[in-house]
Amino acid sequence: MFKRLRGIFAEPGVLYHPSCFHRNMRVEENYKIILNLLGISHVATEEEKFVKCGYPLLDAGYEVEFIKLARKNLEYLKQKNINKIICSCPECYKVLSQDYRKLLPDFDIKVEFISSAILGVLRKKPRKIKSIPDREESLIVYHDPCYLSRYTEIYQEPLELLNILGFRVVNPKYHGEDSMCCGAGGLLKETDRELADEIAKKRLSQLAERGVRQITSMCSICAEHLAENSRETELEIVDISELLAKALKIRLPEDETEEKSDRELEKEVQELDELDGDYSNLSDQKNQYKKL
Repeated sequence: MFKRLRGIFAEPGVLYHPSCFHRNMRVEENYKIILNLLGISHVATEEEKFVKCGYPLLDAGYEVEFIKLARKNLEYLKQKNINKIICSCPECYKVLSQDYRKLLPDFDIKVEFISSAILGVLRKKPRKIKSIPDREESLIVYHDPCYLSRYTEIYQEPLELLNILGFRVVNPKYHGEDSMCCGAGGLLKETDRELADEIAKKRLSQLAERGVRQITSMCSICAEHLAENSRETELEIVDISELLAKALKIRLPEDETEEKSDRELEKEVQELDELDGDYSNLSDQKNQYKKL
C-alpha cells in the first residue's frame, strides 16, 4: 500500500505533465495510477497549477507570447523546486525538451517522456507485469507519433515497452522515421478538420494493410483521432496506457467523461488571455478550443 501511495505524497521535485491543448482526462488518470503503482514519485499537474506548455501559441506563430508563457512557467517551476518533468504528450515533450531550451537559455530542468520512466522500472522489475495477452490478442500494429519519432527520435522505447508487455509488434509499411502523420498534429485538426480526417483515413488504410486489427500509439492525440475515423471499420484503436493498465492489473476508475468541463476550458483560455499580448487573431482558435 505504501508503495502505491508514495507518488501521491511525494515531495515536489518531479512534475507529471499530461498534456494541455488536447487533454484526455481518462488517459491522464491512467498514467497517474500507473506511475503511483510503479513507485515513480511525482506531483500532478493540477496540484501544482502548472501553466500550459504553450505549444498552440508556438504552432500558430506567436513566438513572443510563447516566450512570455515559457518564462512564467520556468519561474513557477523554480519556485516549486521542480527539477524534472515527466510528459505523456509527445507535443508537450517536444516543446519542453527542445523549444524551451532553445528560447530560454537558463532552462535546466530535465524532461523525460513517460515511456522512459516506465521502462526504467519494468526492466528491473518485470514481475510488476501481472497479465500478458494470449497469442491471438498479442498481435498489434504500432503507430509512430510525429512529435515523438521524427522530432525527438524516440522510436524503440514504445516497441520495447510493448514487447515487455507481451505483444508481438507488426510494423506497417510506413513506420519509424518514414511513418505518416495521423492528421491531428500541428493544430490541423482545429484549423482544417476535413483535411485532418482525410489524412487519418489514409493512415488507417496503411495500418490495416498487415491484417492486424489492434492498433496502438504512445500519443493519445493520435489514438483518439484515429479512433474517431475508424468507426466504420473493424479496427480497434487502443491507447497504450490502457494496455499498460491491463498488464499491471490495475482497476481503472469509471470513465465518467473524456472531455473537460466548461469551467476547465474557460480557465485555460483565461490563462492565455492573462499573458500580455494581442490575441485578437486567435479568436477562432479559442472558439475551436472551447468546442473540444
